[in-house]
Amino acid sequence: MSTPQSILEACYELENEPFVLLYELTDTEGSIIRLSPLGEVTWRGNVFENIPCTLTSVGRKSNDEKTRPRFSMVNPEGMFTAAVDRRTLEGAKLVRYQLLKSDLDDSADLSLRLDLRITRVMSVTREVIVLESRSALDGAQFRLPYRRYSPPEFPHVRLK
Repeated sequence: MSTPQSILEACYELENEPFVLLYELTDTEGSIIRLSPLGEVTWRGNVFENIPCTLTSVGRKSNDEKTRPRFSMVNPEGMFTAAVDRRTLEGAKLVRYQLLKSDLDDSADLSLRLDLRITRVMSVTREVIVLESRSALDGAQFRLPYRRYSPPEFPHVRLK
């Protein structure tokens, strides 16, 4: 993944341009919900709805510990509660697009993309839904033995 040139140039300026965060949530049935905490936004021909949301605890740790970001979104009058009841949010795909305000205005395809997978619903109320997410490489941890016994392939070879 390469960083867009406009974002690299903004890193060296004294007064930075604001970043815009857009979210795209695809549930296990294939329904796509596009969310924007800023208001209704159109970017690359897609309309992102004005639904307040935030992604917290995103980062990397110096040790081997994995981070599990939490995605919180407003649940106006229980609008997303049916998806929680059908269990279509567990295993859903969450994409966060981070782009500059000028790239949003130009509808340029220049963004930093973070792909996450929703693993569980942490809490549901009529006002807010909190989802736990993981990176694509943060799955079930298991170990395979480094050696194993295999019987000989030829019948005339015996082990004593």
